Amino acid sequence: MSQKVLRGSLIIITILCTVSFLVTMFFITSRSSVTIKQSSTIRQASEELTSTSRTPQKTSKTSSTSSVENTPRPSQNSGLHMQEISEAIDYLNNLQGQIRTETNTEDKSIATKDRLSQEEMVQLVREGVLYYDSLVESGSVDFFLEVTSTKYPGMPHAPSGSWEGTFEFSGSKLRGTVTRNVTQYDEQYGDLHLSGTEHFAYDGETFETQRQTSNGPLLERRSNTVFDASFDPRSWGWGSTNAKENLAYVIDSLDNLNIQQSNWNGTEVYQVTGTLHDAIKIDLWLDPEKSYRPLRHTFFVSDEENISRHLTRNYEYREVAPELWFPESATEVTTIVDMKTGIKTDLITRTMRMTDIKINEPISLSRFSINAPPGTTVFDARSREQFRIE
Repeated sequence: MSQKVLRGSLIIITILCTVSFLVTMFFITSRSSVTIKQSSTIRQASEELTSTSRTPQKTSKTSSTSSVENTPRPSQNSGLHMQEISEAIDYLNNLQGQIRTETNTEDKSIATKDRLSQEEMVQLVREGVLYYDSLVESGSVDFFLEVTSTKYPGMPHAPSGSWEGTFEFSGSKLRGTVTRNVTQYDEQYGDLHLSGTEHFAYDGETFETQRQTSNGPLLERRSNTVFDASFDPRSWGWGSTNAKENLAYVIDSLDNLNIQQSNWNGTEVYQVTGTLHDAIKIDLWLDPEKSYRPLRHTFFVSDEENISRHLTRNYEYREVAPELWFPESATEVTTIVDMKTGIKTDLITRTMRMTDIKINEPISLSRFSINAPPGTTVFDARSREQFRIE
């Protein structure tokens, strides 16, 4: 009787083990299939997004490059596509997930360095930068720029004071209104206080500037844009020091490109280093949790007079849409270092604050040209033509 019971128990155990094994294999196979399918779909979407911006590059850098003009953009009037954002984030997380430790799936920090190659880091950082750049189609902000400067032997004394106004952009089109209250330093003619309001606009073909003169309002037209890039919010954190040179452009332009995982003030970042034009050493600390924006960047230049220049920017961001971060404030300090004495002098300090930030809200095309009032003198620099609006 005991042998029958034992034999029956063994049969039941064998059946249960077999069923358990089959169920386990089914879930593993199903999960693997779903994961592979999702990864393939997201990878394909990301490759389609960045394919138009890839051009050949020097062998010392990654083969994936882009120019500003070819940066991928969502379709017009698309706003922020939540599905696109979700898929891109999933894809970037998938790339970064290749280097995460399997035993700590809840850890959102950058994983150990020995699990990520230089090529993988370049791919991850570059695709993250390109994707978030492509989401910003248009925007408008109110800004306040404050500058203080110090006189330094042998160098022009930079203006100090404040500039405030509004800035709007849509693709290459832009419009700005700037009121300045500044002091211009001149050893020959003495210090000059400058104030007044200027308007400028660019519709993609014609750049217009309107200001008040002693002879009444003057409107100037030309083909190329001529304005202080500091007024463009995209040049603070979203781009470099120039809105036309976005982060992907800067990365692709660097010689001796190197990307390492590091920690900046308690935040795990990708530190991008390299040289530009064999003269400027650049460091970027990019935060993958904030749209791959730099928390900090530095430029370093040495000249032939035993003087080096350091430009350092630190940024603060605001989440203007889910997973989309845009600069809210920044501080830039230009420091002169005497290489003989080691003495450091903060030459220029600029503080930028932006409020009422609106991203991807519709902007009428009529906003990007100036409707000058009667009595305005118009000068067209392209044809040298001048006339007065009656």
